[in-house]
Amino acid sequence: MNDVKGIGDEAPEGWVLEEYEVPMPTGLQEILDTIRSVLGQGKVQSVHLQLGHPITFTRLVKQAEATQKRRSEEEGSMELGDVARNVQMEEYTGSKIHGGPTEIFFDMLLGLEARRLHLSHIGVGPETRLFDWLGIDKVAYGGIENLGGAPLRKDKSIPDEVLILFGSPYRNARVDQVTYAVKSHMFLPGEDLPEEEKDGQEATK
Repeated sequence: MNDVKGIGDEAPEGWVLEEYEVPMPTGLQEILDTIRSVLGQGKVQSVHLQLGHPITFTRLVKQAEATQKRRSEEEGSMELGDVARNVQMEEYTGSKIHGGPTEIFFDMLLGLEARRLHLSHIGVGPETRLFDWLGIDKVAYGGIENLGGAPLRKDKSIPDEVLILFGSPYRNARVDQVTYAVKSHMFLPGEDLPEEEKDGQEATK
């Protein structure tokens, strides 16, 4: 059956119903354009919108396309900690004593740019200190899922005091397309000082 229509159709033989999602745009016109684009794919069975969440929709696809979609999802669901162990990862070597958190963060980003890589993911621990480190209000923004245009992902294999930026030659890359990572410890005031310097500070108080 080649004449597969839209909403209301049952799945004919050789076709299956699959669910997809796309990011929710910010403006009304952008949302309408996205919905128009979704419907334009054809064979769409349902569209669900909820502010603050991705737009989800279902459509009928051939079995081969559904198989490829699941394979991509499995590749994209890799844990960031596993990725970090399997790509080239370097320790940030800038000044942790005299460079502030913002300078360190942007210096790491520039390191990716120098390698002609796009920031693809930001990896932190489950109880990350990222917000305290950057001076961001955790109550207001602690639930954000993106930072600087990249997914902010919490991974139990990453220590809470560690920040890892992942880079890929592709924009909006999947996890399996990451080729490089740079790691830094997020030192809070005093933690990054050598022991002798800490002792000197204590003596002057």
